Amino acid sequence: MKWAAVFLMVIASLPTAAVSASPLQTQRDVPGWPGRSYDLFLPSAYGELELVSLIVAIHGGGGNKGAQRKHSCLGGDLDDPGCMNAIADRADFAVAYPNGTGARVFRNLRTWNAGGGKDGFQCVSGRACIDKIDDVAYFNATLDDIGSSFQIDTSAVFLTGMSNGAAMSHRLACELPGRVAGIAAVGGANQHAAVAACAASTAVMQIHGDADPCWHYLGGAISCLDANPGAKASVSDTMKGWAGRNGCRGTPLVEKIPDTIRDGTSTSEHRYQGCSNPVVLLLIENGGHTWPRGYQYFRERRIGKMSLDFSASEVIVRFFEVQRVR
Repeated sequence: MKWAAVFLMVIASLPTAAVSASPLQTQRDVPGWPGRSYDLFLPSAYGELELVSLIVAIHGGGGNKGAQRKHSCLGGDLDDPGCMNAIADRADFAVAYPNGTGARVFRNLRTWNAGGGKDGFQCVSGRACIDKIDDVAYFNATLDDIGSSFQIDTSAVFLTGMSNGAAMSHRLACELPGRVAGIAAVGGANQHAAVAACAASTAVMQIHGDADPCWHYLGGAISCLDANPGAKASVSDTMKGWAGRNGCRGTPLVEKIPDTIRDGTSTSEHRYQGCSNPVVLLLIENGGHTWPRGYQYFRERRIGKMSLDFSASEVIVRFFEVQRVR
């Protein structure tokens, strides 16, 4: 991939208005899962297409469906044309934002059961993991509702998420191989595979900062935003796992992404070779627990630096767009 060409193509394709202003959106309850509705944004071309592809954007621990929308927008501005919804609209994707399990007191601080909780690994994350909430069943129910109510393909969906949501994307790729066509995880690794079997083969993009204080690249115990004891899975082990399951050979091909903005970070793309499905790591030098060119939701001293050299939302949608036509 030549990054200069990709950036020019992405910039040229940006819409003039964000999808957040579009009437093509709905909130729906999930049958059998009270209090855990999802938001669904439909592309402008919905109704003209026989079947629309779906991206599911999964919030981080302590977040909610609205927070994930905001994460994807520069400065948290939902009207920014670089938000996930706006970019997905250009590529004719629908985007669903599900809700995790709420805390006992603060109901809108939500988490996912992304795995762990034994063999010294942290239970990721919060109440959802500790209470062993069956979030795989929740996602199946959500996809069933979407597929039965809209002209949307729920047999080959694409997942993305931040932190706990990234880890949940990995788990769903492992446990729902018949429904997941690809994932793009930001700031969270495959906690499920650290303690359980995973035999799935799917397209994987991982975006991670090597200075992430909340989910270290090399894993281990972390106290950034978590109360649960134990270690987190390493990104390096996660990538080796997906490379093995996708039959990749040799060492990854490394290419530097243009360092166009002086934000204290730089990024390299590590693309594994000879794979049955693409396996790609975007490693951000000095990058923190953040969504590149998104919302800096806490101060830098707490979560680290955010890269402005590329937009995670743009790169993720482009990655999914390529997989859709394979």
